[in-house]
Amino acid sequence: MKYINCVEDISIDYTSLARSLYFKYNTFMQDANVWEMMEYIMPTQLYNTISHLKKDVIGHELINDFVMRYYPGEYIVKYFLLKRYINNNDEVSAFEINMINSRLDVGRINGYSYAYEIKTEFDTLDKLNKQIEDYSKVFEYIYIVIHRCHLNKAVKMIPDHCGIITYRIVDGELKFNFYKKVRKNKYLSKDNQVKTLNSKELTQMLKELKSKEIPAERHLKEEIIKKYSQRKVNAIYKKILKERYRNKWRNLKQNFNDINPIDIQAIFKSGIDPKFVYFKNSFNV
Repeated sequence: MKYINCVEDISIDYTSLARSLYFKYNTFMQDANVWEMMEYIMPTQLYNTISHLKKDVIGHELINDFVMRYYPGEYIVKYFLLKRYINNNDEVSAFEINMINSRLDVGRINGYSYAYEIKTEFDTLDKLNKQIEDYSKVFEYIYIVIHRCHLNKAVKMIPDHCGIITYRIVDGELKFNFYKKVRKNKYLSKDNQVKTLNSKELTQMLKELKSKEIPAERHLKEEIIKKYSQRKVNAIYKKILKERYRNKWRNLKQNFNDINPIDIQAIFKSGIDPKFVYFKNSFNV
């Protein structure tokens, strides 16, 4: 929160302001464009209190500070969740993995597979039951990561195998509490696992299974895989997902300390070096 104190005196709805910045902001905007956006969205009185920083401070940092303080959405939670595991060896994490009819916030794979669905104080739990159902067919361990405001409702909703992690913000950091222990779920479905793989990955699975047949058509590949046990398919499925995201995860690990929390997902997906994002190349004196 390096830049928040200089604007605290002004009577403004900071939550609404931070929300607007959060949804208008794009990680890959040039610095000059970020500053233009702030000037457009912020009340003039507020913008004038930070405009003197323009020559020296990357606009991305200011956006991150505002959002961290006043609108800590899911990207912030994702950043601090992965921070717990970023130095672990022989594991891979990924964002926004398509899972049947849902999209998983964070997937983590080492010897096991873990699904994390995030619900911030700005979210509802309307889709949670369906999301847990979908994830349970594909990943072994399912967690919901929730703001404490959802705790009472979530406890009544979730199945026994689902774990609960609550979080709170302390001095600009997220602190997690493992409120309910997770159990390995019994609903894994090889049919649903293979549906999340592309055709090339299905071919890889057939090779790992040492199948004598490797047809070109997707539906035929799926039919052959169905003949193998859930245990074998699941083991190879985890291996394939680790390989799918390995390079992007490696880039994130190498650059993690240089990435603003709000940018964590965008930089993961792009695989870009953050020095090409946080570069004050677009300010003209």
